[in-house]
Amino acid sequence: MVLMLCSQGLFASTQIILTQEQEKVAKQKSTFVGLTLSASGVVVPIATGFVIEPRAVLFATGVMIGPSIGHWYAGQWGRGLVTIGLRLGGVALGAVGYSAAWSSSESAEAMIFPILAVVIIGGTGIYDFVTISSSVRKYNEKQTMEIKPELDLERKQYGLKIVYHF
Repeated sequence: MVLMLCSQGLFASTQIILTQEQEKVAKQKSTFVGLTLSASGVVVPIATGFVIEPRAVLFATGVMIGPSIGHWYAGQWGRGLVTIGLRLGGVALGAVGYSAAWSSSESAEAMIFPILAVVIIGGTGIYDFVTISSSVRKYNEKQTMEIKPELDLERKQYGLKIVYHF
């Protein structure tokens, strides 16, 4: 009878762990989905801009916001907003450079700003795509729950330890 109760308890605890593992897998996010959302966030507005007006707004939306969508999917709002801010800074730098190039005789020297703007905007966009997998991994690592048996021989106690990472 004792053996049967122990085996029943072992079976029940195994079922709980399997169910929790299934829930953990169901709550995990996919790197593929994050990359697809970011790529769609770039391609769809730009492609739409070729068909309808306002083209500049759609292009800007695709270039500025699109690459960060995968980070938002993974719950990394700050990372996405920082790279959008850097891209906006790149646009401002480019605007200053073009303004200086058109208004002064030192136009060759002022053209370095638009070149830097393209490097900043392109670089942060590439950075977003490269780091989406780490954002998704961080999200998936945070969403874990463990149930472990615990035995304290000094106090002659036993029990279950539940650990939830968030």
